[in-house]
Amino acid sequence: MKLLAIHSNKLFFKKEAVNLYGWLANQRGLAKEYLILKKKYDEGKKGPLVLKETYELTVGNLTRQELHNYCKQYNELYFNEAAIDELKQVIKGVSVMVFTSYPRELYEHLLSKELAEKIFGVEGMLNAEGKISGFKEIDLKNVEVVKEKMEAVDFADKFSMKPNRYGLLELLIDEIIFNNLLKDDIIVLGTGTTAQPMHKVAGKIINNLEEI
Repeated sequence: MKLLAIHSNKLFFKKEAVNLYGWLANQRGLAKEYLILKKKYDEGKKGPLVLKETYELTVGNLTRQELHNYCKQYNELYFNEAAIDELKQVIKGVSVMVFTSYPRELYEHLLSKELAEKIFGVEGMLNAEGKISGFKEIDLKNVEVVKEKMEAVDFADKFSMKPNRYGLLELLIDEIIFNNLLKDDIIVLGTGTTAQPMHKVAGKIINNLEEI
């Protein structure tokens, strides 16, 4: 079995697509507050902290249905339908899993189209009023073994139960353990900052599906 871990939003969206969190901020009248967080991220690349703050700012206080509606609207504006055809060409030979720092809801339609086996994204917690108040911690099946694997790739101090770039790596490692896969079985699509930790466990790193 080959596992294709897609950690690249640019595969799925048109070139003119804006950052989803920035788009949400504009839609909700929070552009000024979002730009402060974006500057903080750009200057220090403090992804884990800023992801939490950004998610809470742009998604906080929405119902799940409202977030779903926003994601549907964003997909209608920016989703690259060519990605569907590209995925159809590769899914017969690999198990496709999508990893993203965006809300999981943005990619859920890939499951209904049977174009991905699993989606790992940021998932919200609901308060007593049914509104999103923050994000959930990640759920690992093999916590202790994942910790060992993180140490083996020099990320012992990065272990986190948060859905940041290291948490997404841990979820990938968890799938590798669960499916008894070797490093040569793992293909990572994505070379951006948040995808780079995954390169530690990949047998092959690619920029597009044609490279498989």
